[in-house]
This record gives sequence, structure tokens and C-alpha cells, in this order.
Amino acid sequence: MKLLLADGRIDVNKADAKHTTPFFSVCSSFKGTYLEVLKLLLIDERVDVNLTNEDEETPLIYLIHWGNLQVAQYIIASGKGLILGAKDIHKKTAMDWAQKKKYKSIVELLKSLEKNPSETRSKLSKELGIINFYLMFDFMILFYFY
Repeated sequence: MKLLLADGRIDVNKADAKHTTPFFSVCSSFKGTYLEVLKLLLIDERVDVNLTNEDEETPLIYLIHWGNLQVAQYIIASGKGLILGAKDIHKKTAMDWAQKKKYKSIVELLKSLEKNPSETRSKLSKELGIINFYLMFDFMILFYFY
């Protein structure tokens, strides 16, 4: 996966007939085994985390709608420029779905993100141990290419 992402000719946002991108596929089929792939995609600056599927769901909306809160936390922590106000075909945002599903921790996280994005992401990154992974990955890339 690292080699594929390193190849600048690969379109990491190419969607299939249902408007599903590779990032969306990893999010929607997450079973715990794709966490490293998710992290690699999140640190690739070309990956657009706001591209929608055929139901106009962003990956964040999809994850909250279907209850995959762990992956939602990783996307929020990534700082990839999420559009929190995006709406799906039901005219619901990620916050709307979190409130409807009574995901109190996600509701609080999204509220915190709206008020103070950088502090929220920083705190969540530390809780998830993301900072260490990103620093390690940057070092590996530098070592590999130089």
C-alpha cells in the first residue's frame, strides 16, 4: 500500500460507479484489520475525505450513521479539513446522525470540534496514539527515498 500511495500517477480519489473512493471503501468495510491502511490514506495529502457516495454521504456521515465510531474518531483526529455541515440525501449531517443514534461521545466530540478544532484534534490524536504513528511514517518515508 505504501508503494502504491508513493506513486504519484495513482488517482487516490478515483470513484467507482457508486461514487465509492478507495478511502470510502476502507471506511465502509472496516473490521479492525484495515486500521493501518486507513492511517496511510489519512496522511496522504491527495486523499479527499469529503467525497460522497451515491447517497451523498461523506465517509464521516456514513461511519456515524452505521455506528463505526472508532474510525470516525480517526478521521476527525486527522485534521483533513472535514466539512461538518455536509448533508446526505436525507438532509442529515454527521451531527444529526450522531444525535439521532444517541452517540453522546460523538456529539460531544463534534461540538468540541466546531468550537476549537485544533485543540480537539490534538487531544483526540493523543488519545488514539496517532501522533507517534505519523512521526514514525514520516521518518520511514524520508529514510526510504533518501
